[in-house]
Amino acid sequence: MTTTQQQQEILRFQPFVSTIDAAFWHKLTNMKVNVFKLDDTAKQINSYYRCLDINTQNNNNPSRLLFDSSSFDDRDKNLTADSFGFQGTLLLLNTIEQFKQLDKREALNNEAQKIWDSIKSGEAEKNPNLLNRFLIVCFADIKVI
Repeated sequence: MTTTQQQQEILRFQPFVSTIDAAFWHKLTNMKVNVFKLDDTAKQINSYYRCLDINTQNNNNPSRLLFDSSSFDDRDKNLTADSFGFQGTLLLLNTIEQFKQLDKREALNNEAQKIWDSIKSGEAEKNPNLLNRFLIVCFADIKVI
């Protein structure tokens, strides 16, 4: 293998999918009923991207952006050597009408602005994880009996 071929082998794009574990929904329900209640302001939550070994990965098992019950905990709690933290925003709306009326483009632009601000301020150079943001918009029709 030539040096050029070796250099081309070093950098690879690894697509990923987002995965929301059932434990995330359970914790979200608990947080909605006991903590958030009718508060529908934006909440900061966390996730992490776990890399898979590109040499052993197959197309049926892509790398994943994981959301689980720890998404509501401290940011770096689940980070390991093969994972990267993501911080983002959860918009948990109270009614289906709010969900339908929400300007989702504006909400997404707000997240993009946070990335841009971290680049302009130089914070992204100190903490590259600031470039990893996400937005979850959902409506939870949770009834307490």
